[in-house]
Amino acid sequence: MANFDDFKQKTTEAAEYIAARSINLAKAAAEKTKLIAKISRIKAEIITEKDSVRRAYLELGKLYYMNFRDDAAPTLAAACDKISASLAEIMIKKAQIEECKAELKNSDKSQLNDEPAEVWPDTEEIECCAKTDDET
Repeated sequence: MANFDDFKQKTTEAAEYIAARSINLAKAAAEKTKLIAKISRIKAEIITEKDSVRRAYLELGKLYYMNFRDDAAPTLAAACDKISASLAEIMIKKAQIEECKAELKNSDKSQLNDEPAEVWPDTEEIECCAKTDDET
């Protein structure tokens, strides 16, 4: 019986050890999960701040360009000229789009004035096909 009591005691101790170890591992995992969530939240906040900085830079650049494009500092004159050239190209492209739209509109009107295309075959074509079908 002594062997059984020893076995029972060792099994109980092992189960208690495993239970305590499992609890410790679960607590450690929970702590790591909290830290990972905190890191993710902080990274999202950094992305938001970077976006704010990017928007502020864009606004600053727009304000500078609008106020100083003609009298830009030598270090910024090339960038202002590049922006001006791109804006001019955009205006040209928009004019081209309007020309194409006008051309489309005119072509639609001219197609409406044309005679409609014949959808049905001539009667002679139908009779010709009918004769060939009957002859076979």
